[in-house]
Amino acid sequence: MGKVNIFTIATATHILQIEEAKRRFACEDDDNYLIVFGNYKDSYQQLRNGVDCSAWKKVIFFYSPLYYLFDERGIPKRYTRIYKKWLYIFAYGRLMRKVKKWGKAQYFFTVNILANDVYMRRLMNEADFKRMVLFDDGTSTIHLVGHINSLYHQGVDPIVLNEVRLPKGITFFSNYRVQLERSEDDLVINQFDVQREKVVNPGGFGKKVYFLGAPLGRIYMEPDIYLGLLEKIRKHFGDQDVYYIPHRTENKTEISKIEKIFKILTIDAPVEKMLMDHTIERPGVLASCFSSGLANVASIFASEDDFRVQAFYIKQEYLKVHHKRIEGIYKSFEMLDGEKIEVVKAYDQLTEQL
Repeated sequence: MGKVNIFTIATATHILQIEEAKRRFACEDDDNYLIVFGNYKDSYQQLRNGVDCSAWKKVIFFYSPLYYLFDERGIPKRYTRIYKKWLYIFAYGRLMRKVKKWGKAQYFFTVNILANDVYMRRLMNEADFKRMVLFDDGTSTIHLVGHINSLYHQGVDPIVLNEVRLPKGITFFSNYRVQLERSEDDLVINQFDVQREKVVNPGGFGKKVYFLGAPLGRIYMEPDIYLGLLEKIRKHFGDQDVYYIPHRTENKTEISKIEKIFKILTIDAPVEKMLMDHTIERPGVLASCFSSGLANVASIFASEDDFRVQAFYIKQEYLKVHHKRIEGIYKSFEMLDGEKIEVVKAYDQLTEQL
């Protein structure tokens, strides 16, 4: 029997991360167990379609269709939350009984301690492992390291974040060259070597522009300000053919307004996967404001001279929340392993320099 390793994921993009981790940490011939969370209906379906169960000793899908039974039925969330809570109090007990039978894990690969999935966080506290490895969930690694470093310098011990008690040492498997202050922590750079090998028919980038959307007008700024920024971005590209790829959480009302500015391209898998498999036409530019997909795509296609990745900078005064966090995301693009993302400021003449 080989060494036991446990992996947890919550979105389809995480599949790419754990494929890289398997090779980088020499887990390919070990007893690897995968626990799939993903407490959003669309994420759950993508994970169901994207996980190759034959590549694992055992795969457990923690959530089930029962979890989403009353979604989009007009039932107040306060009632559905009670239903979901009782449904998964019992499910988590069943999960832990299985995990304990696997024995102590050499590596426990997990993601985003700052996530809102209480069951995934409980597993972080209760699983038995020698070493925790955290892989990227967008730019959450940047925020997490900042929190850890700050609490460490304050002398906090043990460090508890979002109800998760951190081990003395964590390995960060990241695309970002983060600065770790705790001597027990270490960094392993994710070069996306596996994904680069899997690219179908390398090259073939055209002239189109794909813009990765997000519900920024609902969460981070006023809707009319976001639409105004999109208008400026559209003008920035002039006569180029620009397509807006909606985020999975953008609703029909939001998309209908954006459709007056951009052509809409809807995809049913992570953009990284779609571009790798060449199931959609490859663009000449992949852009966004600060989508997490930018960093992954920039790394996977880093050697392509005919392809650019651009992040359109948002001024602090346009934002109503998370000012420091978003500024940190733009700074984080400078922490990638190599110059892969261009931060575009000139599209908005009022935008100050970074």
